[in-house]
Amino acid sequence: RNDAKAFEMYSKASEHGITSADYNLGNMLAHGRGVRKNEPAAIARWLNAAREGHLGAHFNVAVMFEKGHGLPKADPIRAIAHYTAAAEKGHKDANFNLAFMYHHGAVGIEPSNSLALRYYARAAALGDSEAEFMLQRLKR
Repeated sequence: RNDAKAFEMYSKASEHGITSADYNLGNMLAHGRGVRKNEPAAIARWLNAAREGHLGAHFNVAVMFEKGHGLPKADPIRAIAHYTAAAEKGHKDANFNLAFMYHHGAVGIEPSNSLALRYYARAAALGDSEAEFMLQRLKR
């Protein structure tokens, strides 16, 4: 497998507006596959794909905003926005991470058991066993 060639092909596809190409370029940039690792550039690619509704891109950029990777500092408000965009369209891990953020709170995010329950329930319905455990724990 030739990651450098794949990066080149995805770059050409991105120039033609192929959303999944931006998503894949973001993944390659984030992990240094076929190109030097560049988290800020990965975020830019994922943001392009997220604007077109790509759920995986919303999730990946949300993780970066939550953790502060590739950024001067974490931005939990933007993380919540991207997790919500993916969660509302059925992304299991986005539902779980959103529930976790509401369960524990974050800078600028007040804890909310009702929202945590809502998103843990959605993640559990999508097959997340850890969400099911957290749901039962919160209901006690």
